[in-house]
Order: sequence, then structure tokens, then C-alpha cells
Amino acid sequence: MRYLLLSMILVCFSVPVIAAQSTSRENCASAMTMYCTMCHSTERICKGLKTFDGQGWTRVLKKMGEESDDIDDKVQKMVHACLMDMQPGDQIVCQDSK
Repeated sequence: MRYLLLSMILVCFSVPVIAAQSTSRENCASAMTMYCTMCHSTERICKGLKTFDGQGWTRVLKKMGEESDDIDDKVQKMVHACLMDMQPGDQIVCQDSK
């Protein structure tokens, strides 16, 4: 009985974590569409995943912020976090990658 109760508790606590991860990816996909693909192709962003590290993306986003009022510090931090979670070939921006 103890193991059954423990298993039920673990399942209840892991469902919100899984949901939060998918929401985060959905938020990143929306952010890429809203802020990045207005001016850049997803192919260009996809190539950037292979090229830029954290500091590189910070420089890119700062430059984009200087060119667009829509890309303020909050947006830059959110998009940066998204890009740091992505790996080369990530389906959010690399739709054609297999």
C-alpha cells in the first residue's frame, strides 16, 4: 500500500513538470515567430544554433533590440533562454532537419 501511495504522489507531481516543459517549448516557438521570423528565416536561426554560444546570442539580441522597439530587455532575456535550451537541429526553428 505504501508503494502504491508513493507511486501516485510521484505521478501527480511529474505531470505539471511535463506540462511546464511543453508550455516552455510552445512559448519559445511563439517567441521565435513573433520576434525573430518577422525579419529572419528559420533557416538563418537554425544555422545560428550551430554558430553562436550564449555570449554570441546576447550580442545578436542586443543588436536586434537596438533596431526594434519590440525587442526590449525582457524579450531579449526570454528569447536568449529559449535559444540556450535549443540544440542544433531543434524542430522549433529547424523544421526541415531530420
